[in-house]
Amino acid sequence: FRTFHCLAVCQGLTAQSQLASATTVDEFRTAVRKACCSTGDNPSEDEPDLFLVISYSRQILQQTGIGHFSPVAAYDESSDAVLILDVARFKYGSYWV
Repeated sequence: FRTFHCLAVCQGLTAQSQLASATTVDEFRTAVRKACCSTGDNPSEDEPDLFLVISYSRQILQQTGIGHFSPVAAYDESSDAVLILDVARFKYGSYWV
């Protein structure tokens, strides 16, 4: 987790890390909406592009492997689900959780 954050910073990105154990579900939903639901029509230095990458257990999703990082691409408020773009596309496609 810390290594992933460090890699982002080393590439010149501004990164913010948040552990699930230190946040609420509502705070997570807010972060998802912020990253997925902005229009991006007027990018500025005050509001740079936001990306949300999650670290999760593949076992919970009945997948092989353990820990994994992937970006969240979309949020569907009616089903309260996020679209995860799996970076291991050779193994798993994108999926809603």
